[in-house]
Amino acid sequence: ECSCIACSSCATDEDFQWKARAESLDERARVAAGRGAWREAAAASSAALAMLREGFAEGDLELAREECKLAGITLQAGDAAKARDLWASAAEALKALGPRGDPDLEEAEEMLRRLPQPKPTQSKAASAQQARGAT
Repeated sequence: ECSCIACSSCATDEDFQWKARAESLDERARVAAGRGAWREAAAASSAALAMLREGFAEGDLELAREECKLAGITLQAGDAAKARDLWASAAEALKALGPRGDPDLEEAEEMLRRLPQPKPTQSKAASAQQARGAT
């Protein structure tokens, strides 16, 4: 390991506290999931993903893998629509950057096939017309 002034300065200047906080939150999520406390696990995992976004660029493989993890926890917590959105986001990044046969991509694609597509939302005016029986 180089100990010149330039390398030493870079190593001490860069702040990786976001990563340590993310790992701590991820551990809290694992413990909560182990107890079956899925909402608590989802909250901790979501906070961990937010921390990782401080250090990784959007579309990074690490973020995509964390989105897959959060998607599974979120589905267990009962929010299928949010889980689907997370798997869709992860699949997009994994298709572009992941290796062929990536297990996270395969899981995301499988869950996207299994989970129902979100229904398009109607405008309030269209909903009111439909309720009155107008076409």
